[in-house]
Amino acid sequence: MGRRHTKDARGDRERMDKNTLVGSIESYVDEVWDDVLDDIAALVAIPSVEDMKTAAPGSPWGTGPRRFLDERAAQKRTLG
Repeated sequence: MGRRHTKDARGDRERMDKNTLVGSIESYVDEVWDDVLDDIAALVAIPSVEDMKTAAPGSPWGTGPRRFLDERAAQKRTLG
């Protein structure tokens, strides 16, 4: 009977740890959600279609895709 009690207690601890983790994740998502949406909006606002007329070294698909990649790189730098 003691073993069963220990197993149940461990299960409660594991559930509590999972609940704590889920709560932490939800809090983090709530905290950064507006920034995530702003980052996505900034990216989709860039017309990033291939334009070989504007292709150049460092921009082989044109200036739109290059601007997109530059914006994404800047976003990543702010995240650390």
